[in-house]
Amino acid sequence: MDYPLTVKFFMLTGVLAWGMLFYMAILWIKHRQIPKKFSASATLLAILGLIPFMIRLDAIIFLALPAFLFVIYLCHYSWSTPVTTKHT
Repeated sequence: MDYPLTVKFFMLTGVLAWGMLFYMAILWIKHRQIPKKFSASATLLAILGLIPFMIRLDAIIFLALPAFLFVIYLCHYSWSTPVTTKHT
């Protein structure tokens, strides 16, 4: 199938958002600090990745909604935890 360039862009942002969510979940499980810029970027990419499906009112939004809410939780978690410094 041949998609327009804008649709390909939104698909790519969705794939990047899923990859970033995977990495953030690994950091969260290991109780490590999630970089604030990284979590904010993942949230913005997740929003961009959902835009075409929201416009078309596609049912896949309901499948992606738990992951999107988890991204928002991890973004909140990364901004609410204090930054730990390493002593050398």
